[in-house]
Amino acid sequence: MNISLAPLIISCLLQLQVAGRQDPSGVPPMVHFRGHVTDAQSGKPLEAELEVYELDGAVHLASFRSSPQTGSFFIPLSLGKQYGIIIKSPAYLFYSVNINFPGSRSYHEVVSQVEMQPLIRGSITQLRNVFFDNQQKTPRAESVAELQELVEFMKEHENLRIRIGVQSARQGKKGSRRLSCQRARQLAAYLQENGIGGHRISTRGYGPRGPLPPDRENGKARVEVEIIKN
Repeated sequence: MNISLAPLIISCLLQLQVAGRQDPSGVPPMVHFRGHVTDAQSGKPLEAELEVYELDGAVHLASFRSSPQTGSFFIPLSLGKQYGIIIKSPAYLFYSVNINFPGSRSYHEVVSQVEMQPLIRGSITQLRNVFFDNQQKTPRAESVAELQELVEFMKEHENLRIRIGVQSARQGKKGSRRLSCQRARQLAAYLQENGIGGHRISTRGYGPRGPLPPDRENGKARVEVEIIKN
């Protein structure tokens, strides 16, 4: 599905701008997710596939495509569910978005400038739909959809080697670096259990003062995948 929008979007790299309001036109409570997909290095628009999942149960709901001319996209979503959106384009790392407005009855608009990273050494993508319960090392069930996307990505690109990095979200917790290491190893184990060779995966865990930028939501671990060999 190719859908184009006028370029009226003001956004920042890797940051969602969210506005919630009652819609005066009487549109039913819902979420409109829109934006542009571009090459992170050149800024040129990209045609990309956007896969929409309901994270509870890892249910694939729909597929959309961004405009090849402008990179723009538009996805309407109903409220009451937590969504993971995986954005993919050949020769690029995939990009993920999490959309969740629990208990909301308002109209919401989510605008994102999606800058896709090429498949070269040093490129990084954040896994925004991988979750852990507090002080637990095993990923929650809602993480399955995104982890399966990572599995398929690694199978498609057989020569890639990656590093999984996890950084705890809260400061002042003893053993946070140890927990981050355990979480990273659990994610690597998931990939291996699904057919990805262990020699292609390395892991690193960081404490709360580690080098990864903080997650935009308090209380969440930040998970990143970095290409270390292409």
